[in-house]
Amino acid sequence: MTDKNCLTSATALQEFNKDLIMSLHRYQDSLHIANQMAKTAAEDRDRAVSDASARLEAMQSVITALIMSLRPYGLDRKKFTASIRSIAQRTPTEGPKAVQHTVLYSESMRVLRPGMRT
Repeated sequence: MTDKNCLTSATALQEFNKDLIMSLHRYQDSLHIANQMAKTAAEDRDRAVSDASARLEAMQSVITALIMSLRPYGLDRKKFTASIRSIAQRTPTEGPKAVQHTVLYSESMRVLRPGMRT
């Protein structure tokens, strides 16, 4: 093998190594971005599940208050309202469970004002 061929082969090998390293860096960057996206998606999912769970808990509270406020000839509105107020006072105003206030209000209004759509 001549010196010229040897230099050409060495240069080609160096170029190949540079290209390979650059490709590996791009692949690593892509993996990092994909991991960040997956983490963000998991956090969004967890927030959505937490929100849905809080809403469900509030709906169960409204239904329980409604059932406990029923009497033989209809709804005891004062008892129902007192139950909802009591539940609302125990519900946190900050954090993931704060959404329960919205549900408590809107659903209790549906019970107390059946002709109105909220």
